Amino acid sequence: MTKMSGFDRGLIGVGFWILDPLGIISVATETPTVTSAPSETTMPTAEQSTREPTETPATPEATATGQSTATEMPTLEEITPSATLATPEHNIILEEEFESILADNWSVWGKPHPLIERGFGDNYLSLTSTGSAEAGVSSKAEFPIEPGLEIVFDAQLQPVYPQYALVFSWDPLQFVRTPGNNEPGVIQLEIYNEKVVLRTALTNGRCDAPVPGVNDHVYKILVREEYVVELYIDDEDQPVCKIENFGLEASIPGRITFRDMGLVSSVFVISQ
Repeated sequence: MTKMSGFDRGLIGVGFWILDPLGIISVATETPTVTSAPSETTMPTAEQSTREPTETPATPEATATGQSTATEMPTLEEITPSATLATPEHNIILEEEFESILADNWSVWGKPHPLIERGFGDNYLSLTSTGSAEAGVSSKAEFPIEPGLEIVFDAQLQPVYPQYALVFSWDPLQFVRTPGNNEPGVIQLEIYNEKVVLRTALTNGRCDAPVPGVNDHVYKILVREEYVVELYIDDEDQPVCKIENFGLEASIPGRITFRDMGLVSSVFVISQ
């Protein structure tokens, strides 16, 4: 997974707002779920599993010392998205490349515990839960979703477990993510093996786009005027998904969460 600088990652395009064979070498610096491809326009209930219908492999485990047991990580596809330098009107809310202790910027919940692991010179967040909303991390940074906000992250599925999804969401502060709480977020992105699904829970909005989620991609969620949310992937100039109204008119603070199964090597949250 090619490393990008903070600013290069943060401002892909116009700007917005987690393979391991599950034993990826490295030392975990923290001791420490996927959403079956939804049907039609109905939102999943808390009882629905987020895993794809396929044979369940053994749950990956870490050693007692918090280190993964394998010694090699497959090479990721190189991503070189276009980017612009930060301008004075941009405010960096969160800049994370997982180079320090996970608990510095994230609240860790559930089991198996999410870990920071190291590939070929690149740190990344490793999520290894085979159940829906069984484990994840939620940001300690709190911010509202307002026009000009962008959330950018570099992520992919676990290559050996592509039947499990990686789920991103933004939730208001009163909605606390805990094990088993798999209600969709106000804005939620579900990354599957062959597609992504952008959802807005308050308005039952949904947009599907074909994407090989097992590959490494840069995802950018951009909030526009009039409560419009757009999804960009890599260096595309046009959004692959757009929902006209995400339904949250009040400017209330919230936090972002990554959960279930996948790898995330960087996260940037930028406001204007």
